Amino acid sequence: MKRELGAFVGGLGTFAATLWHFGIANIAELQSVLIPLAFTVAPRVPYLDAATLQKAAVSLTVVFIVFTAGKIAADAARRFN
Repeated sequence: MKRELGAFVGGLGTFAATLWHFGIANIAELQSVLIPLAFTVAPRVPYLDAATLQKAAVSLTVVFIVFTAGKIAADAARRFN
């Protein structure tokens, strides 16, 4: 696993390894905070940048999908090999 994540640099590799080893539940918990903040709270509060928070929420959702697909593929490869 460490060799596969060797392409990541610095903090991104650490973040990816943590998410991979401890599950995607961490991303789901971040989503449960960020999505309501970005789409309901931020547009009503003038000092919060709603557009940036919404982009971050969408990006986090994409990361969730990628890691979920990766976990499914890794489980399938382990099961059928």
